[in-house]
Amino acid sequence: MLSAPGKLIIDLAAIQGNWRRLSEKLPSATQCGAVVKANAYGLGVAHVAPALAAAGCKTFFVSSLTEGIELRKLISRDAIIYVLHGFELGNESEFYAYQLRPVLFSMALIEQWMKWIEQAEKFVPAAIKVNTGMNRFGVELDEFMQFAAIATQFMQNSTVLILSHLACAEERQNPLNAEQLSQFEQVKALALKVNSKLSFSLANSSGIFLGQNWHYDLVRPGAALYGVNPTPESTNPMSAVVSLNLKVLQVRQLKKGECIGYGHCYQAPKDMPVAIAGGGYADGIARVLSNQTQGFFNAKPVPLIGRVSMDAVAFDLSAVAQQQEQVNFIELIGEHQCVDSLAKNAGTIGYEILTQLGQRYEREYRVSKS
Repeated sequence: MLSAPGKLIIDLAAIQGNWRRLSEKLPSATQCGAVVKANAYGLGVAHVAPALAAAGCKTFFVSSLTEGIELRKLISRDAIIYVLHGFELGNESEFYAYQLRPVLFSMALIEQWMKWIEQAEKFVPAAIKVNTGMNRFGVELDEFMQFAAIATQFMQNSTVLILSHLACAEERQNPLNAEQLSQFEQVKALALKVNSKLSFSLANSSGIFLGQNWHYDLVRPGAALYGVNPTPESTNPMSAVVSLNLKVLQVRQLKKGECIGYGHCYQAPKDMPVAIAGGGYADGIARVLSNQTQGFFNAKPVPLIGRVSMDAVAFDLSAVAQQQEQVNFIELIGEHQCVDSLAKNAGTIGYEILTQLGQRYEREYRVSKS
């Protein structure tokens, strides 16, 4: 019985190396954290987070309380964990129990957290997120200015980190980067008047490459750790982390004029050998990739033909016809097609490709490069 549609290899050593490479770009006073939300971008937080901790990472970011609790069980109690989506009424005590730090991104959340801290008489550090232009999460700049001026006790005793998020950092010349930096400088100047021990964080993966002005006390790389290019306008400075090889289930001969797959959207222009491989949109191979990408066998491209179905895809083996009996696996992500290239073919970004990789693949975690 076939156990999996393909083999997904995740190089933990490459993730550690990427974290170290980013750390080396920073001033000595700046700490490199790690974003491990969404199951470490789909790669498996149970493996990824301990590997990052072993590499020296001390600060982690997740989205939800559930993710925070899961992560706390995987790493040291000394590690700092921030929960980006804040908290909900009624679960404040769990933040205390698991030593999680909520990111407070609205005045309502700040007020609720202040009230709980006062009633519970428990100290739980928190972060405040300020909107500087992303217009997604964050206290508005004028609201923060007013709050910081009057809530000195909370700012001094409970707030440990002020952060914001860059919207266009992957575009180095985008003027919004400088605008957000300017606004964050205003936030920093006011906050430091209230509490000189506060830390600040602005840069995501791409923001690290904008320069030291964006680094502050803590940077928050995510996708770059997992091999996605944080500088899409130039060569990827990060090491590849993921490779995906699809298992060939059948090789069949398609005659000239015959069609293949749902909708018959591909017609053979000649007699051709075709590989039917495991993996489909249920496994993260987007249906939009139908007739839009290729795999590789022995470094030679083999086009993906016809519709991507739920559990199977087809590849034209004409380029390797003499070796068709040897084709057991086809590389979809790896040495010859990186995650960013596959994402480009799908009209999306590497983040989405990684987070959609299915759980049916056989997963192999490597601690060193082969």
